[in-house]
Amino acid sequence: DYKDENEDKSCSSPALGANNRPPMAQLLSETEIERCRNLSDCVTVVVKTARRPHLVIRLAESIRSVLNLDLPMIVIDDGPEQHPPEILAEIAKFPNIKYVVAEEGDLGISEGRMKGVNMVTTKYFVNMDDDNVVTESWDAAKMAELLDTSNLSLVGGRTDSLSWPGFMEFRCNEVGEVVLMQYMKSCRIANQGLPFYPDCLRCDLTSNSFMARTRDILEVGGWSKELKVFEHHDIFLRLKAAGKRVVWCPKFHILNVHSEHTVKDPAYQKLRYQRQSQMKTLFLNHWNIMGYHHAAQAAWSLSWLHDV
Repeated sequence: DYKDENEDKSCSSPALGANNRPPMAQLLSETEIERCRNLSDCVTVVVKTARRPHLVIRLAESIRSVLNLDLPMIVIDDGPEQHPPEILAEIAKFPNIKYVVAEEGDLGISEGRMKGVNMVTTKYFVNMDDDNVVTESWDAAKMAELLDTSNLSLVGGRTDSLSWPGFMEFRCNEVGEVVLMQYMKSCRIANQGLPFYPDCLRCDLTSNSFMARTRDILEVGGWSKELKVFEHHDIFLRLKAAGKRVVWCPKFHILNVHSEHTVKDPAYQKLRYQRQSQMKTLFLNHWNIMGYHHAAQAAWSLSWLHDV
């Protein structure tokens, strides 16, 4: 059972300050707008991988063949195996890819992504997983236009998993402990469409596939370095606490096509589950909370939603 924070004055935590939701995004005036004329000059793709260059090549090929784009791509690779010469030759066919093998070894997702974002020189970047494949509906030009013409910080697309997008809030349980609640699909139910582009919905959390304003991600500190996994909620909570405006756009669809080798690799799966447990503890400690829960749509209170 969870109480409304206004009803339980004994529950206090720095995390509760992140419950204020950023206002609805607004269009900029014409004098404030700097339009992106060439996507390759404005947008860089950032990918963190662990010795899965074949998936990175597949992603680059999908962007080129489906969208007719050769966006600059920064790849941070921290896996344990060496690449065979034929793979290096395939990567070399994409001069737009800057492929960085991390000398530090096992960086993890958060530090690897931040290493990539710190190398970005364009005003926007796209965060992608190495097993993403773009579709014709993944409209990079429209995503950049939304960032160009409004005060949005991040435009999220839709992946095959629909469990991510929604609102988040910190609540107090019956013994006064702070927990993080994620209300799945709540931004769709609440009719949070942008006034100037209703297909995109104001949300606290989107999928891992998003285009963001580079300076805003750097301003909030990006992903927490210590979180090798379990990083997703962390960066969106940082954005929310800083008042950065985030939208989820379900029409901008991108696929997750998993590698059969990875899915069936028992060593990989064992490491993944061990890390999830360890990193969950670090995440909870970082935000000074006792746990987090996914809530059904019906559990979300519309009365909590308000503009600030």
